[in-house]
Amino acid sequence: MKVHRTHTQSAALSLLLLAGAAGLNAAEVNFAEDFSSGTIPAERFEIDKSGESDITVVDGKARLTAVAPEGAAVNTRLLLLGETDYFEAEVVLSSESVTSGTGRSRVQMAGILYNDSAESGVDGHTGDVWAGISLGKDVDDSLWIFACLERSDDADFGATSALLLNENGNECVHLAPPLVPEMDKAYKVSIELDREAGKVSFTFDSETREYIINTPIFKSANESKEVRARREEGAGTTVVFVDNVRTSETAAFGEQNNGGSGTDNGSTSTPESNENSGSDGGSGGGGALAWLLLPILGVLWSRRLTLRASFLRRFNTEQARL
Repeated sequence: MKVHRTHTQSAALSLLLLAGAAGLNAAEVNFAEDFSSGTIPAERFEIDKSGESDITVVDGKARLTAVAPEGAAVNTRLLLLGETDYFEAEVVLSSESVTSGTGRSRVQMAGILYNDSAESGVDGHTGDVWAGISLGKDVDDSLWIFACLERSDDADFGATSALLLNENGNECVHLAPPLVPEMDKAYKVSIELDREAGKVSFTFDSETREYIINTPIFKSANESKEVRARREEGAGTTVVFVDNVRTSETAAFGEQNNGGSGTDNGSTSTPESNENSGSDGGSGGGGALAWLLLPILGVLWSRRLTLRASFLRRFNTEQARL
């Protein structure tokens, strides 16, 4: 896993920001990203890849490849830094994907939305609610779309309860039909948690499915959001394109509105803005504070990595039954 940060003070402040994902009220983010800069903005996304898999920007779109050997499952992830109750993107499952005649390829938007038991949760992921919406190609070349919502009944998603059920009472709701999915077609996909209305909304192209929440809605200790490419159950490569990522339906592309403050220069809490804001009249105080925070932040960072590790293990195990 790579975290794109440089310099000691920036790293310390980054730890403070990322520790929020472990339960310290991480900043809500409000941005729209179209990758027109030709790069993956390090202040907005974290990249998780392995082996020959990669994430690049091609023709103004993020290109994710997941390369798997026989018998392995591989994910390549574009993870959002910060918290949001709304996550939107345009996704493409590309015909560049190469298979060995077996296995499945998919593009998926997913994340932990809330906890139904206590603020910041209890006992790891117990009570965390995970949502995912996927477009995939199966071993017989058929294409499918489904939305899932699951609660973790233990600390690491080893035991789960399906919340979103189809007409047969089984987990996950299929959206094809009525949709007729295609390779190489861009689809607008979103997941939204409305805390006030008490509902989760899944949208894929023209279809929307809603789940009415009948429990309390608390902040989870790790409300991670991501778009990923996945290859499983057979050697091959999954190729996915991602574009027009937004954390608000009103966020405008081309504006630097990371922190939602409405200022022209972007965010109020990114490491870059904090690192540069004290160049005169107080930079020493900021640097001293960062050094004093390092021992505390080290503990929080360790907790965050533990939570993220169990979060990623959950993705590697839940696919077999979908």
